[in-house]
Amino acid sequence: APPVVTIIEPVAGAVSGSPTIRVEATDANAIETMAFTAPAFLVDEGELVCDSPSSCILSATLNTSLITEGSTTITVQALDEAGNRGTAEVTVTVNNSAPVITILEPSPSATVEGTITIRAEVTDPDGVDSFTVDIPGVIVASNCAPPVLTTNCDSDPDPLQFNIEWDTLQSNEGLTTINFVAVDTAGVPAFASVDVTVDNLAAGVINGRVDLGAPVT
Repeated sequence: APPVVTIIEPVAGAVSGSPTIRVEATDANAIETMAFTAPAFLVDEGELVCDSPSSCILSATLNTSLITEGSTTITVQALDEAGNRGTAEVTVTVNNSAPVITILEPSPSATVEGTITIRAEVTDPDGVDSFTVDIPGVIVASNCAPPVLTTNCDSDPDPLQFNIEWDTLQSNEGLTTINFVAVDTAGVPAFASVDVTVDNLAAGVINGRVDLGAPVT
């Protein structure tokens, strides 16, 4: 019987950066060798640790910067002392491209007052895992439920879009930065922000006295 080879990680799906590869091999007899056979840069790489002659773990790092974006297959084989060969493979999708966030409203450096609209959207060919917004001093509800919530909530049911009526009276006067964060299915993040000036206070009145030091005619 050949060795039983199991790729513990990564699992099939999207990967980015430098994820860990761990492969386990077990056999009724002693394991003679265990090595990666693809992709090419993994051949002759990895660290082999055996808890016993018949149970071994092969570990390595998958440097996705060496792989073209798209699907790639990791294969490994183990050979036992009887000459039986066991193999395993997993196909992953390399995705190092960050999502693209587009802020539609408000405009950069705008002066805002009262209730205004915040609109933004995110796109990623491999899918988006999360899309969040942070408005300083404001708790944004994930959905609106009129008439309970009419402001500071997302009225767009699409998780890739925001349509929020922001009550600026709940924010401090002055410069405010609205931050957006998106994370795709491979764990790659993207960040975007827009600066606006909150101005809900009317112009004040300055009182003073001019002293000329002599009578004024």
